[in-house]
Amino acid sequence: MALMMDKKPTEYRGEAFVWEKLSSLLPNDIVVYNHREIIDDRQFDFALLIKDVGILIIEVKGWQAKYIFDVKSPDEIIMQGEEKPFGSPVKQARGYRFDWLNFLQDKFGISPVVLSVVCYPFISEKEYYASKLNVVSAKDFTIFSDDLENTNRLGQKINNVFIKKI
Repeated sequence: MALMMDKKPTEYRGEAFVWEKLSSLLPNDIVVYNHREIIDDRQFDFALLIKDVGILIIEVKGWQAKYIFDVKSPDEIIMQGEEKPFGSPVKQARGYRFDWLNFLQDKFGISPVVLSVVCYPFISEKEYYASKLNVVSAKDFTIFSDDLENTNRLGQKINNVFIKKI
């Protein structure tokens, strides 16, 4: 079990589900923070502190494939029943990544490896392609519902993120 530093979020179903999966599937040497303010009242969804590896920021989108009407671009995701399109979750995650880097550099004078991914906890890899979310986030930097099924799959996805970026 991962070391969960914060309570399970209750406002969003996707984040609550991911909290449960991170808690149960990750080893106890990974520290997980959620909904902490970093800079200017901006709160990330999850940050995994992985000893001797780095920090992984996870931006959760609890979308379901059946409600994705169209993906016009990475910055224009049209959801059924929504008035405005959604912006890029990749850019959102990247913003939190740089918030972390700036905070750690300014506060402690360190520059660890900080990476970011998007997580669709209710969308499989197959649905990701069918709904055109591959336009939004790269497969290797996206956690799917399939990846949250077991420890090995989630661990491999996280390891691959660091291998591909380093």
